[in-house]
Amino acid sequence: MKDNQLDLFVETKICYRCKKDLPATEEFFSRNSHNGKRSHLKNFCRECDRKDHRVVASIKKLPTTPPKSTNCDCCGRSLEELSTRNVHLDHCRKTETFRGWLCKSCNIGLGMLGDDVQGLTRALSYLQKHEEQNG
Repeated sequence: MKDNQLDLFVETKICYRCKKDLPATEEFFSRNSHNGKRSHLKNFCRECDRKDHRVVASIKKLPTTPPKSTNCDCCGRSLEELSTRNVHLDHCRKTETFRGWLCKSCNIGLGMLGDDVQGLTRALSYLQKHEEQNG
């Protein structure tokens, strides 16, 4: 239930990382840009985005962080042929520790599936069910 009547007129959005229900404005959410055009609001709030950038920057500074791999640690694709903005340091958000170097596709895919085993398991079950039905 909203705290006051004015809140009834404010569209909100739930950050998928912190789960906070925040006003769906650029004050709380950045916009995605595709091909230089501004589009919809991101699915995570500015606060979570800033925290994520700080964590990645601190992990990159650690002497224990391995140098960039030549291949994606998830799919095996060559990272050497990709621009640096398409190579991502993957980290665990719970422990804030390094997991590996990923291509942009794998990094986005893991994130879209919830960045956890449960999300990947649901996706795998879905694909297996479809495969069983269609032989």
